[in-house]
Amino acid sequence: MILHRQGELKHIKNLKFWDLASVLTEKYKIDEAEAREFAAFLLPMLDFNPQRRATASDLLAHAWLATPDKPQ
Repeated sequence: MILHRQGELKHIKNLKFWDLASVLTEKYKIDEAEAREFAAFLLPMLDFNPQRRATASDLLAHAWLATPDKPQ
């Protein structure tokens, strides 16, 4: 089990929240604007709640896929 009975993570004392756009820019050196747009595409499919989670159809209609200058 990775959680204590109180719902806290075991063996992790200082967990720093790092939003996805920051990970993309700081760790992977992606341009800030591109990182924000890419994160806006990725985050809906990672929603924990299945009712709110994006479907494949939702993602196919996402503006980020229509962006002509994104990396291939």
